[in-house]
Amino acid sequence: MRFKEIIKIADQAYGDGLIQDCFNAPKKNHGDGLAAFIVEELTETYDQRAGTKQQLSEACRVMENATEQLNEVYDAFAKAASRG
Repeated sequence: MRFKEIIKIADQAYGDGLIQDCFNAPKKNHGDGLAAFIVEELTETYDQRAGTKQQLSEACRVMENATEQLNEVYDAFAKAASRG
C-alpha cells in the first residue's frame, strides 16, 4: 500500500481535509496540531517494504498508542477538575 493511501484513509476519517493538507505541506501551520501529529506519527512508522496488512496494522498500533496517551491526559484533567 502506498503511503498516500494511508493518508487518504486517515483524512476521510478525520473529515475536514486537514490530514491531507498537513501531508501536502508539512512545514505550513494548518491550525490543527492533532492533524499534523497524526501525519507525523504515520510518516515516522510507515515501512514501504511491508505488505498492506502490516502497514495498516502498524497504523492502527500507532493510533491506538496515541489514543491511550490522549485518554491518560484527559483523565488527568478530569481528575484535576473534579478536585478543583
